[in-house]
Amino acid sequence: KTYMTPLAVGFRNMVAFKDANGVEALYASAGSLSLAARATLLFRSVDGMTWEPLVTPALMGRETRALGVHHGKLYAGIGSAMNTAMGMPAVPGSVWCSATPEVPGSWTRVLDFSALNPDNTGVVSMASTGERVYVGTENKYGYEIWRGTIADPAGNADWKQVVKNGAGDQYNGWAGTMKVFR
Repeated sequence: KTYMTPLAVGFRNMVAFKDANGVEALYASAGSLSLAARATLLFRSVDGMTWEPLVTPALMGRETRALGVHHGKLYAGIGSAMNTAMGMPAVPGSVWCSATPEVPGSWTRVLDFSALNPDNTGVVSMASTGERVYVGTENKYGYEIWRGTIADPAGNADWKQVVKNGAGDQYNGWAGTMKVFR
């Protein structure tokens, strides 16, 4: 039998972004529940009706719940919550960025939790304020919030932890929604 599987079963987040070429588009992040051999992580639409899948590095995995725009770059928070639940290989929690997300090979990893704190298995929220990017994580010992000040044109930042252990409750495992306040 032949089965048809969708490129994505659901979408976690959407954000409008004008790329380095001046093209404004809507970007949507996909969930990881597709059984397709190489599920699409991000989709783009320039008209809000027609969507195209984007080519992203395999290291970005199959799941993103967080998208953000900061200083002319599109940022994607990556994780592996559903990967491990479905028996697929874990993808370290990380943040990637690109000024031209539609161009294959344009994505750069700017935060890698496998080096900072491997218990952060996913970046599930993101916010941009002035010079800083904030990311909220999924962590079995309680969510964490990390803040980065953009340090170079590639999008790298000096990342610092500002909240740990679920803000005092280790059962607060996800920083699922983040909004700018003041």
